[in-house]
Order: sequence, then structure tokens, then C-alpha cells
Amino acid sequence: MNASVASTTKRILFVDDEVLLLEGLRDMLRRFRSTWDMSFANGAASAIERMHEARFDVVVCDLHLRGQGGLALLEEVKQHNPKAVRIILSGTSDQALVLSAVGVAHQFLAKPCRAEELRATIERSLALRDLLTSERLARVAARLHSLPTLPALYHEIQAALGKAGGSIEEVGRIVARDVAMSAKVIQLVNSAFFGLARRISSAGEAVTYLGMDTIKALVLGEQVFEHALALEPERLELMRTHSLRTAASARAIARLEGHDRKAAEQAFLAGMLHEVGLLLLMTEMEDELGEAWKYARRFGLPCAEGERRVIGATHAAVGAYLMGIWGLPDSVVQAIAFHHTPSVLAEERLSALGIVHAATTFDCGHEGSAFGETERELDAAYFERLGLTARLPVWGKECAEILAGKSAR
Repeated sequence: MNASVASTTKRILFVDDEVLLLEGLRDMLRRFRSTWDMSFANGAASAIERMHEARFDVVVCDLHLRGQGGLALLEEVKQHNPKAVRIILSGTSDQALVLSAVGVAHQFLAKPCRAEELRATIERSLALRDLLTSERLARVAARLHSLPTLPALYHEIQAALGKAGGSIEEVGRIVARDVAMSAKVIQLVNSAFFGLARRISSAGEAVTYLGMDTIKALVLGEQVFEHALALEPERLELMRTHSLRTAASARAIARLEGHDRKAAEQAFLAGMLHEVGLLLLMTEMEDELGEAWKYARRFGLPCAEGERRVIGATHAAVGAYLMGIWGLPDSVVQAIAFHHTPSVLAEERLSALGIVHAATTFDCGHEGSAFGETERELDAAYFERLGLTARLPVWGKECAEILAGKSAR
């Protein structure tokens, strides 16, 4: 390592068997030498030597490497350098191999990859790390490859996949009702290996695009969805219900404001995933989460503030970090990160962030929605700045009908 490199400089490791490709990457990224400390390893053995010398913030490697292969190398990264963001850059057309990488890679890029796309992916991943100041949280989030799925829904989707004449639409409807399933199919379908010209934000559409065989490989192979045996099904169901209601309300608000279908689906997805950080904390740091909420109640603070003081970050920051390194759309990640405090961003127009903030606030005031906080204060200044204060009662009425199960929106 170059001792003159500042400790704040981010370390990036690129791994490939092709020397010419590595030289091409070195030339392509030369202008970032002042901000990144880049290493280029020819093969897995060389990469392991480099990792013994230094810890890396991002590891980018091909799936096909001599010897142990790219997947095995990334597994080592996951075990010994858990904070590192793991990115696959490969020209493989083997879909089965890509599916086998779902549990170990955060993002997937296809060769040839434009310099700007590679740079943006790495920079976005590095920027997201600033959301988490807790070393332990960053390690926990980076090593996680899946989230707990409600056992009943897991069995339901298994049954739908196993029965004769089962439809992809039915499977899509089941997936769209679950936080963990939605997050992973959106991550996978938007990876570069599937070559889509646009980003998909609807879990149902993602399932349709991936197809029955792919979903079956993911679910029945247990590469993505896990039984949440360590968590109380009642708690997971409470969270799923709150998330689903928030998502439905968010989509309704987007439609009321004349947003197009894509924006409405992104609002729905952001609403579905806005509490995804709680899944991680409930799974990996349940005792600390309980202490944080006790602290908040003791001192009359919002639960999020209790999390910040006891754990070192809010569940919103944890969720945004995880979904960000999984490559979900920026608007969704932003909505997850700031759904408690939209005013921290100087937005000029209503986005998924403001929509989800309103939707989850309406739901937290709904009888029976007690999960974490039972009341949440609406950020009135945010909506006043956007000139939308007069629209809040209209949204509230529509959301109340959704929460009461009376709206078809």
C-alpha cells in the first residue's frame, strides 16, 4: 500500500483473468487515481494476496476466474472483508451461474461496461456507506444476502410454483405482498445481465419478466427467500401489513397527483420497502433494537432517534444502505432513507420521498397499525414549501378509504 494515500481514500479491487481487460480498466479509470486507491489483480490467487495486504471498500470481479472462480472469491470477501461492496462484472450468458451469484453479489454489471456506468455504480455504493457510521452495522448490512420472508407466504409461493397450471401472475401477486421477496426480484431483474432498457419498479412485472423457471430456481433453491424461524410470525405480519398499506396509499397519492405509471409504481415499491431496515435490525440486532425503542419511550423521543443514539443509525439509514448496494432505483433508496424527515432534501417537486412520508404518516395514525411508532408527525414544512398543503386532506381521505379496505385504487 502507498503510505501517502489518505485513510479516507476508498480502496477498490478489480479482479479478472484477462490482462488486457485489466489494463483497459486501469486506463479507463485513470482520472480517479486521486480519489480512489485502485488495485488490479490478475486472477483469484493474486486477489487473495492483495486482500491479505489491505481491506477494500469495493471488490469488482468476473464470474469466470481460474482456479476457485469468481463466486468462491466473493464468498471469501464476504467472510473476511464483510464491509466490502461486492460487484460482478462479467460477460457470461449463463443464467444459472448468474442466479447462483444472487446470494453473494450486491450488484451485477455486464461486459462490455461503459466507464461512466462502472464509475457511477462504484461511487453510488461508496456514497451510501456514509449513511452508516457504525462499523458493526455496515458489516452486518454488507454481508446480508437475503431478508426474512413470512413463512406462510413462503409456503404459499412454493405451492403456487408446484401446482399444475400455476400462473406467473399468481406468483407475482404473492411476491408483491412481501417485503423481502419484492426487494430481491427487483434487485435481480434490474441487473445488467438481463439487459433491460428501462428499470422495473413493480415486483409483479419483475416476476413476469424473470419467468416461472427463474423464480422457481430462486425460491425452491432457497437462494433468496428465507424462513424467518427466528422471528415471531406476528411481528413479521404486522410489518408486512403496514408496508403493504403504505405502498397502496403511496400509489394512490401518486395517481391523485397525476404521476405516470412508472412513478406510481416506484412510489408503491418505496412504500413497500420503506421499513426494510427494520427487517435487518430485527434479524441481526434484535436486542439492541428493543433497547433503542425502550430508550425512546423513556425520554419521549421518536423511535428513530432512539435507534440513532443506541444503535448508531436509524432503521431508515440501514434500509437505504442495503437497498442502495443492492442496486434499487435511486428514488426508492432516497424515499427509504428520509421517509421520516423529507425536509432535509431541498426538493422542488413531489417525489416518492414525500409521497411515502405522507402515506406512512397516515398509516401510523390508523387504528391497529401499531408497529414501532403508533404516531408520526407529518412534515408540514415540506408540503408547504411544495405548495401542497391544501392537497393533504384529499390524500388523507383517499388513504383512509384504503386503510379501511374500501378503495379500489
